[in-house]
Amino acid sequence: MRTVSRLRRITVLFLFAVLLLLGPAVRESQAAVEGSLRSAADDGRVYLPLVGHYARNDLVPPVEAGAPTARTPRPTATPPPPVPGAWEWSNFTLSRHVTSLYMDAAGQRMWVGTTSGLVTWDMRSATPQKFTVAEGLLTNEITAVHVDPLGRVWVGHDLGVSLSEDGGRRWQALRDAEMLYGLEVSAIVADGAGGTWFGTRSGLVERAADGTFDVVHTPAVLIDQPITSALRDAAGNLWFGADGAGLVRRAPDGGWRVFSLADGLPDAHVLSLAADSGGIWVGTENGLGRRDAAGGWSVVRQAHSEEGRGPIGRVVAVAAAPGGDVWIAAENNLLRLPRGQSEAVYRSDDDVFGATAVAATADGEVWVGAETTLAHRAADGTWSERLTPDVVPDARVKAIALGEDGAWFGTAGGVAHRDGDGAWRGLTATADDAQTFFYDMDVASDGRVWLATGFGLIEIAPSGEQRLHHIEARLPFSYVASVALDPDDRPWIASGPGPVTDANIAWLGADGVWRSRLVTHPLTGTPIWDFMAIEVDAAGTVWLGSTGGLFRLDRNGRTTGHYGAFDDLPSNLVTSIAADAKGRVWVGTTGLFNEMTGRYDGGGVAMLDHDIWTQYTADDGLLTNKWITGIDFDRDGGTWFATEAGLSHMDAAGRWSSAVAADGLPAGQAIDVAVAADGGVWASMVAPSDGDPNERPRLVAHRPPGGAWRTVSTTLGAAATPIQVGGIARNPAGGIVLGSPRHIIWQAADGARRSAFAGLHLLDVGAAATDALGNVWFGSPIGLARRARNGGWRMWTVTEGLPDGVIDALHVDVEGSVWLGLTQTEPADGSAPSGGGVARLGSDGAWEHWTRRDGLASNRVRDIALGPGGALWAATEPETDEFGDTLGGGVSRRAGDGTWTTFTAGDGLLDDWTSSIVAAADGEVFVGGQGGISRRSPGGEWSTLGAEDGLPDSGIETLEIGPGGDLWIGTSDGAARRRSDGALEVWGLADGLGDVNIVSIGVGDDAVWFGHLFHGLSRMSRR
Repeated sequence: MRTVSRLRRITVLFLFAVLLLLGPAVRESQAAVEGSLRSAADDGRVYLPLVGHYARNDLVPPVEAGAPTARTPRPTATPPPPVPGAWEWSNFTLSRHVTSLYMDAAGQRMWVGTTSGLVTWDMRSATPQKFTVAEGLLTNEITAVHVDPLGRVWVGHDLGVSLSEDGGRRWQALRDAEMLYGLEVSAIVADGAGGTWFGTRSGLVERAADGTFDVVHTPAVLIDQPITSALRDAAGNLWFGADGAGLVRRAPDGGWRVFSLADGLPDAHVLSLAADSGGIWVGTENGLGRRDAAGGWSVVRQAHSEEGRGPIGRVVAVAAAPGGDVWIAAENNLLRLPRGQSEAVYRSDDDVFGATAVAATADGEVWVGAETTLAHRAADGTWSERLTPDVVPDARVKAIALGEDGAWFGTAGGVAHRDGDGAWRGLTATADDAQTFFYDMDVASDGRVWLATGFGLIEIAPSGEQRLHHIEARLPFSYVASVALDPDDRPWIASGPGPVTDANIAWLGADGVWRSRLVTHPLTGTPIWDFMAIEVDAAGTVWLGSTGGLFRLDRNGRTTGHYGAFDDLPSNLVTSIAADAKGRVWVGTTGLFNEMTGRYDGGGVAMLDHDIWTQYTADDGLLTNKWITGIDFDRDGGTWFATEAGLSHMDAAGRWSSAVAADGLPAGQAIDVAVAADGGVWASMVAPSDGDPNERPRLVAHRPPGGAWRTVSTTLGAAATPIQVGGIARNPAGGIVLGSPRHIIWQAADGARRSAFAGLHLLDVGAAATDALGNVWFGSPIGLARRARNGGWRMWTVTEGLPDGVIDALHVDVEGSVWLGLTQTEPADGSAPSGGGVARLGSDGAWEHWTRRDGLASNRVRDIALGPGGALWAATEPETDEFGDTLGGGVSRRAGDGTWTTFTAGDGLLDDWTSSIVAAADGEVFVGGQGGISRRSPGGEWSTLGAEDGLPDSGIETLEIGPGGDLWIGTSDGAARRRSDGALEVWGLADGLGDVNIVSIGVGDDAVWFGHLFHGLSRMSRR
């Protein structure tokens, strides 16, 4: 037996009812969109319209540009004997933040600059190719791209320029160009004499045809002026946009002219330029201007949409299409200025949020670069995304764990995994508020709970172990609206209103394989995309409730019957279904709102008993006909109904009664109801309010056998906030189960409780580790997650006993205990920080916690290390008390006998603000901080290592001990290795390192991985 809960869709149900009434035209439109998406996926991927975000669980490695050139590690003051060609570098970056676009003259390739490398798109095959520092670029931060008439590709960076003279096959970083090295290059344009001009944030630089550089001092307005944009028109004039000094033109004869507000320029802060057949378009801080061939100016400052009119504001990019339309990226919006019009237009169909760059091609295509995507608009107006096959879900890689089954990378946007064969896939957070919501639940005979969420199906055992079927198995759709178990405890699921797929129901076969089918409306032939309820009766018949009535299916998913309001149902809007022990099927519905009368028409309950329908409404004793969202049966043959007005009950003799606030039930709407094996009745309630029902407080009520109603607390563990229970179901294994968007509570008959976090949170993973059994552990701001070797997951939060704090460090000892370094959380209300310290999850499942009161140097623990003899080392930084004063800091050691010792700057540390720590097998301890590395010898003596000793930088971000005992060092300006003989090797951008700011390191037998703060991953492997 099961019950159904419905929270979020209560507020949107009528929208889907309206869509259903629109008939086949809407479905045909959906089919047309789906067909256009499929036709665009020539390479096997589906390009999606820019109307939402869709997860990709399987990622493939980026396209390599070819074999990287051999590089020799850069020596330091005390280098080891160099080994030429010893290392090969690869960069794995997330090239989704577009900064610049450039179409080559032949119209064959679109050059795309991103914050994590350069990408070219072949226009004919729609395939990308990526270039990073591993291929020779100066840095992975691309700020400008230009292809000159000789076919040379010039790339601007945040620190200078790169050049390819053969169309991208080979690259050289122009580090010897002193005029540009270290400058942010924001614009590039070639003149007609073989020269190249570079706009920077501090002026204009010219490179003559002979390769010599010179800073442009004429006109004077260009001196130290930020140059934002540049172009060459058909007449050979060079145009430069200056942020604050207006528009500057250089004629082919070398003459200069500055255009200001007095000439008709909309604003002196010029941000973007584009040319059409007869003029120049100038994007400024305050609108768009055009200078025609005769010298006249026109200005566009307004844009309109369906919602009204407003200023277009800051124009960061502009492109003129051949047909006369002008595309404008302004204030995070994409606008279009139709030919001959004086006002731009915003259309939701063309929306690309965060637009940063625009390019138009000769054949009518438009390319738009944004903060998270590259969008392509075909000549017929259809949109698609052109996404590189990146392997990391986010460019910020803060944790690396290497194990027998490959490498795991924790990022700000999820976890990436690379197996031993080099195949990649990504796992995103599945319990994030923006991605997941609890819709339905069912409980198996052993107490396992199956959760239907907006981001997949979750199976979770009372032990807390769970399986996420959208990750570990191939579900045909990700939006699971309803779930029910058949007599063999196998799940059936139905979809909600999500992306169009080939199926809307699925079931897990006895062989462990998911099967699916598309259920269509028998009258219109159109698919149903919003199933409100599902039930499988004792005979194995499947019942589906939707916005289009009730469907009956056989064990193979084939439709064998359909019932609607014109047949025997009180309403087409089915909100709950339950089958009793006699084989009868009870169907809860809601009426349709009549705007003329202000009432709900129809609705109520229908019961099917061997092909005979009986209806029950408010006229029979039901509290209301609205929103019958839960049904369950008591042991005396009675039936309980959760309604908008409270609980209704009909006993076996047909007598009706109710439970409302006056009877002790909490006031509000009843969402679900369940009867436990002992006869006690449980209900979940939503407090009354005019606001969003998902934001209202949710309460649980219980009436024991022969007792009165009372409100039950749902606060668990150390969590101060009650669990927001939405669904309640009888537990066949005993007791009751309470379900919420993130937690499941098993309530035993004697009142004992256990809880488990439902789903995962893998955003902002700050620590990761593997244990001896092959399990992988991840620490996120929400809690601790473990992926077992068999693919199962478990997660601990403060509700499950995890001490409060953000997990910054994680290690597993030889006994299987998990040690955590926690940083204090900063409350949003500005109150004093809380939590932090060191925590230990024992192999027996018990938690221990140590803070400054126990002898720890500080509750802000940045890193921990496990040393010989069972010693634990903790690197901390001073914490701030309620008066703003700093307390503690330094390094603490917990000996095997449990005693604590603290070391500070007074004992030999470089600084009490420490960030990283490692312990070697021989007892050596290395501590990183902003002043360098402090080393404690096995005998207890302290020494230091810093930039003056050959390190790339004194700011130490991370430390790692390699298999051979070498110390690997990540700094704010490069990587280093201190060999056991004391010699140093260092690496930077020139060697192939994708970013000099290194926040995580993973050392394997044949490769070293470097996680970056902004640019993904670098891999250094043996040739």
